[in-house]
Amino acid sequence: VSLAISNLIMTLFSMRVGVSCNFCTSNGLNVLPEVIDTIEAAGTIDELRDRLVRSADELLEGDWVQSQIDRYLVDSKKKCTHHPSYQADNLSTNWPSLEFPPISRETLELILLSGAVILQVGVVVAADSHSGVGIDEIDPLSGQSALTVPADARLLDFLDLSTSLGP
Repeated sequence: VSLAISNLIMTLFSMRVGVSCNFCTSNGLNVLPEVIDTIEAAGTIDELRDRLVRSADELLEGDWVQSQIDRYLVDSKKKCTHHPSYQADNLSTNWPSLEFPPISRETLELILLSGAVILQVGVVVAADSHSGVGIDEIDPLSGQSALTVPADARLLDFLDLSTSLGP
Protein backbone atom coordinates (compact mmCIF):
# COMPACT_ATOMS: atom_id res chain seq x y z
CA VAL A 1 0.00 0.00 0.00
CA SER A 2 2.80 2.40 0.90
CA LEU A 3 4.49 1.89 -2.45
CA ALA A 4 1.31 2.73 -4.36
CA ILE A 5 0.81 5.87 -2.26
CA SER A 6 4.46 6.82 -2.83
CA ASN A 7 3.98 6.46 -6.59
CA LEU A 8 0.85 8.62 -6.41
CA ILE A 9 2.74 11.30 -4.50
CA MET A 10 5.59 11.20 -7.03
CA THR A 11 3.05 11.70 -9.82
CA LEU A 12 1.35 14.58 -8.04
CA PHE A 13 4.60 16.36 -7.27
CA SER A 14 5.96 16.00 -10.79
CA MET A 15 3.49 18.66 -11.88
CA ARG A 16 4.68 22.18 -12.63
CA VAL A 17 3.75 25.06 -10.36
CA GLY A 18 2.16 27.87 -12.33
CA VAL A 19 0.18 30.94 -11.41
CA SER A 20 -1.67 33.36 -13.62
CA CYS A 21 -3.93 36.23 -12.74
CA ASN A 22 -7.01 36.68 -14.91
CA PHE A 23 -8.70 39.43 -12.92
CA CYS A 24 -6.52 40.84 -10.16
CA THR A 25 -7.75 43.49 -7.78
CA SER A 26 -4.32 44.02 -6.22
CA ASN A 27 -1.08 45.17 -7.82
CA GLY A 28 0.78 42.60 -5.73
CA LEU A 29 -1.11 39.70 -7.26
CA ASN A 30 -0.06 40.87 -10.72
CA VAL A 31 3.58 40.26 -9.77
CA LEU A 32 2.92 36.80 -8.26
CA PRO A 33 3.37 34.85 -11.53
CA GLU A 34 6.73 36.57 -12.09
CA VAL A 35 7.83 35.80 -8.52
CA ILE A 36 6.84 32.13 -8.88
CA ASP A 37 8.67 31.93 -12.23
CA THR A 38 11.78 33.48 -10.64
CA ILE A 39 11.70 31.02 -7.76
CA GLU A 40 11.21 28.16 -10.19
CA ALA A 41 14.06 29.35 -12.44
CA ALA A 42 16.35 29.44 -9.41
CA GLY A 43 15.57 25.76 -8.75
CA THR A 44 13.87 26.39 -5.42
CA ILE A 45 10.58 24.77 -6.46
CA ASP A 46 12.41 21.65 -7.64
CA GLU A 47 14.35 21.47 -4.39
CA LEU A 48 11.16 21.83 -2.33
CA ARG A 49 9.41 19.20 -4.46
CA ASP A 50 12.31 16.72 -4.10
CA ARG A 51 12.51 17.24 -0.36
CA LEU A 52 8.76 16.90 0.00
CA VAL A 53 8.76 13.61 -1.91
CA ARG A 54 11.60 12.25 0.24
CA SER A 55 9.82 13.30 3.43
CA ALA A 56 6.53 11.79 2.26
CA ASP A 57 8.32 8.56 1.34
CA GLU A 58 9.98 8.50 4.74
CA LEU A 59 6.61 8.85 6.44
CA LEU A 60 4.74 6.43 4.17
CA GLU A 61 7.36 3.70 4.36
CA GLY A 62 7.51 3.87 8.14
CA ASP A 63 5.64 1.75 10.64
CA TRP A 64 3.27 4.56 11.67
CA VAL A 65 1.30 4.65 8.39
CA GLN A 66 1.27 0.86 8.11
CA SER A 67 -0.05 0.59 11.68
CA GLN A 68 -2.84 3.07 10.89
CA ILE A 69 -3.79 1.13 7.74
CA ASP A 70 -3.72 -2.18 9.65
CA ARG A 71 -6.06 -0.74 12.28
CA TYR A 72 -8.55 0.41 9.64
CA LEU A 73 -8.45 -3.00 7.99
CA VAL A 74 -9.04 -4.83 11.29
CA ASP A 75 -11.97 -2.51 12.11
CA SER A 76 -13.42 -2.74 8.59
CA LYS A 77 -15.03 -6.14 9.15
CA LYS A 78 -17.05 -4.65 12.02
CA LYS A 79 -18.39 -1.98 9.67
CA CYS A 80 -19.22 -4.28 6.75
CA THR A 81 -22.86 -5.41 6.77
CA HIS A 82 -21.93 -8.64 4.88
CA HIS A 83 -19.31 -9.82 7.37
CA PRO A 84 -20.25 -12.08 10.32
CA SER A 85 -18.37 -9.72 12.70
CA TYR A 86 -20.56 -6.76 11.72
CA GLN A 87 -21.59 -4.53 14.62
CA ALA A 88 -24.64 -2.36 14.06
CA ASP A 89 -23.45 0.25 16.53
CA ASN A 90 -20.32 0.64 14.38
CA LEU A 91 -17.93 0.77 17.32
CA SER A 92 -14.25 0.88 16.49
CA THR A 93 -11.70 -1.03 18.47
CA ASN A 94 -10.29 1.11 21.20
CA TRP A 95 -6.68 1.13 20.00
CA PRO A 96 -3.99 2.85 22.04
CA SER A 97 -2.99 6.04 20.32
CA LEU A 98 0.13 5.96 18.21
CA GLU A 99 2.72 8.65 18.61
CA PHE A 100 3.52 10.48 15.40
CA PRO A 101 6.98 9.41 14.27
CA PRO A 102 9.84 11.75 15.08
CA ILE A 103 10.55 14.37 12.43
CA SER A 104 13.89 13.93 10.74
CA ARG A 105 16.33 16.79 10.30
CA GLU A 106 15.64 16.81 6.55
CA THR A 107 11.88 17.15 7.13
CA LEU A 108 12.46 19.95 9.61
CA GLU A 109 14.67 21.72 7.06
CA LEU A 110 11.88 21.27 4.50
CA ILE A 111 9.38 22.90 6.84
CA LEU A 112 11.71 25.83 7.51
CA LEU A 113 12.65 26.27 3.84
CA SER A 114 9.00 26.15 2.78
CA GLY A 115 8.10 28.71 5.43
CA ALA A 116 10.93 31.00 4.33
CA VAL A 117 9.89 30.80 0.66
CA ILE A 118 6.24 31.47 1.48
CA LEU A 119 7.23 34.39 3.71
CA GLN A 120 9.47 35.89 1.02
CA VAL A 121 6.78 35.57 -1.64
CA GLY A 122 4.29 37.17 0.75
CA VAL A 123 6.64 40.08 1.47
CA VAL A 124 7.22 40.69 -2.26
CA VAL A 125 3.48 40.61 -2.99
CA ALA A 126 2.71 42.90 -0.03
CA ALA A 127 5.49 45.33 -0.97
CA ASP A 128 4.31 45.48 -4.57
CA SER A 129 0.72 45.97 -3.39
CA HIS A 130 1.79 49.02 -1.44
CA SER A 131 4.33 50.38 -3.91
CA GLY A 132 1.99 52.96 -5.43
CA VAL A 133 0.69 54.46 -2.20
CA GLY A 134 1.43 58.12 -2.93
CA ILE A 135 4.99 58.21 -1.66
CA ASP A 136 5.98 60.61 -4.42
CA GLU A 137 3.42 63.14 -3.18
CA ILE A 138 5.00 63.45 0.27
CA ASP A 139 7.76 66.03 0.76
CA PRO A 140 10.45 64.37 2.89
CA LEU A 141 11.24 67.69 4.58
CA SER A 142 7.61 68.64 5.25
CA GLY A 143 7.90 67.74 8.94
CA GLN A 144 11.07 69.82 9.32
CA SER A 145 9.51 72.76 7.49
CA ALA A 146 6.45 72.68 9.73
CA LEU A 147 8.55 72.61 12.90
CA THR A 148 8.15 75.73 14.99
CA VAL A 149 10.71 76.20 17.73
CA PRO A 150 10.30 78.89 20.39
CA ALA A 151 13.12 81.43 20.37
CA ASP A 152 14.19 80.65 23.94
CA ALA A 153 14.38 76.85 23.42
CA ARG A 154 17.75 75.11 23.79
CA LEU A 155 18.18 72.52 21.07
CA LEU A 156 20.83 69.82 20.96
CA ASP A 157 23.33 70.46 18.16
CA PHE A 158 24.77 67.09 17.16
CA LEU A 159 27.38 68.73 14.92
CA ASP A 160 28.84 70.74 17.81
CA LEU A 161 27.92 69.25 21.19
CA SER A 162 30.08 71.75 23.11
CA THR A 163 27.60 74.51 22.32
CA SER A 164 24.64 72.43 23.54
CA LEU A 165 26.13 70.54 26.48
CA GLY A 166 28.96 72.81 27.46
CA PRO A 167 32.75 72.54 27.15
